Amino acid sequence: MLQNAITGEGDSTTLGKAGGLAALETIPNKETAATLADMMLSSPVPKTRGFMVQRSINEVAPGSVSEDGKIGPKTIEAYAALSADPRQREALLNAFADVRIADVEQTGVVSPAEFAGWRKRIDHFRFRK
Repeated sequence: MLQNAITGEGDSTTLGKAGGLAALETIPNKETAATLADMMLSSPVPKTRGFMVQRSINEVAPGSVSEDGKIGPKTIEAYAALSADPRQREALLNAFADVRIADVEQTGVVSPAEFAGWRKRIDHFRFRK
């Protein structure tokens, strides 16, 4: 089930349309690749995964990708390009954490008691110097 979040075929909210596990290997920075993999595997709201990735990209580089919720080659290429530049990588990781936290809060799928744990997990993937 967990691996299906990355390799799932036919589901545009997985990395299957973008090349599956090979898509993660195109991301030049291991921290940003791990951040994407964690979100794909642990998001409590799978249908918002693509939107979160695209929204994060557009926070750093406005208009880079359309926010259609589909994780395809263009989304992965934009994510990889941002992760290659140290300044943009910092902004991307922090934007991604902010977007993920907002998604968990807004959807209400995580109880208030569980939210602190989710926030700690998501904050783990923020940029650290």
